[in-house]
Amino acid sequence: MSEFTPGPWRYYSRENQIQGEFLVAHIYEQPTEKIKLLNASLIAAAPEMYEALQIALKLITDSYSRIAMDEGYWPTVKPIVAQIDAALAKADGRRV
Repeated sequence: MSEFTPGPWRYYSRENQIQGEFLVAHIYEQPTEKIKLLNASLIAAAPEMYEALQIALKLITDSYSRIAMDEGYWPTVKPIVAQIDAALAKADGRRV
């Protein structure tokens, strides 16, 4: 996450803000308090999820893909790799 606000990010419910080193987001009106908390929690978890997806993608493409191709599992693994790559691309601005 080279150019993002560094994690960890935390949700401060009193201010309705998500902050890391800097203010990341302000959570506005949501249909319910539960939805507001869930949305804020998802946003606050973004740095950790991004890092986990990077690690998973590297592991799958470096290691598992050779095994999967050898064993014929690649058609099953390929959509997972594509989904992870698409999520990372969306998160880092390569795809919106």
